[in-house]
Amino acid sequence: MLSRLALLRAICWCLTVCTLFDSVERVDCYSFAILLWQILQMDTPFEGYTVSMFNKKVVQGGSRPKCDEKWPKAIS
Repeated sequence: MLSRLALLRAICWCLTVCTLFDSVERVDCYSFAILLWQILQMDTPFEGYTVSMFNKKVVQGGSRPKCDEKWPKAIS
């Protein structure tokens, strides 16, 4: 079973701040980008964050994982 933080990592922050009808495309885009980042980086985004840290830094602060400089420019 996924933890609450694992679900927050996989689901867009905008689900917590937008209406469902307004955010469907944004959720898909964010989820795809996080999944792509995880595959390319072979790491877990926001590793070590607590739920409150995630809410403060990602949901409220807009923090995102950084692209690796070695990735092709077309991706990053």
